[in-house]
Amino acid sequence: MLICKVFEDVVDTPRLLFKRLLRKSDGVSRDSTVIGDKRFDILSLPYVAFSSPEVLKLFALNRGRVLESVDSRQNERLKEYLFDKSPYYKRGLLSSLVKLIKSSGEQLSVVVYDNSFTLCGEYVSLAENVKSFVLVAPLNAQSDAFAKRVYYEYGLKIVIREDVRGLDFDLRVDFSGINIDGSLYVDFMGSRMVVYPDSMYFEPDAAVLELIEQGVPIKCACAAIHDNYYMA
Repeated sequence: MLICKVFEDVVDTPRLLFKRLLRKSDGVSRDSTVIGDKRFDILSLPYVAFSSPEVLKLFALNRGRVLESVDSRQNERLKEYLFDKSPYYKRGLLSSLVKLIKSSGEQLSVVVYDNSFTLCGEYVSLAENVKSFVLVAPLNAQSDAFAKRVYYEYGLKIVIREDVRGLDFDLRVDFSGINIDGSLYVDFMGSRMVVYPDSMYFEPDAAVLELIEQGVPIKCACAAIHDNYYMA
């Protein structure tokens, strides 16, 4: 993944600095570090260098792997290249939904819409705690493995469909509606309510703290370090 550190140049005017960048690539440096068990490339550059062809090529090569910064202006300029936190948010939301179901004390019917379904422990935990489960997702190796695993371990038949209409469920979840802060509106027992990712997914450990020291916000740091708990 790529950590981008952007700074203001206080020596040259933007025009003079830009000319120097084009001529010598001054002001731009690259380094790397290992945090946890992951390698991170670190790119340091002044704002004016964003338009450099070499820098733009580097961002393009790292599309989807550039980590957010605490600098909102930088994030706006790099938004098409930024790392997607929604898969990690999804795991945190699934954990919160399991807690919600357990607190209800009911055996619930559940439908989940997930066009980018990936098998993870949180999905298995959700299936373990419901009486029926319809997954609206593409039928592929991931969803098929999920259905088989749940059936063999818990005896619950997962129904995988491309669409569900005219059926009532105690809990309806559509992961296409994850908000920028990770929250999600769901239909639960006849009411519309907002659910947030389980807070334990954003408790920083040593690796996360080290990434935060590099200027990465905590939610992005947690996702970058820990979004790897998926099943074959």
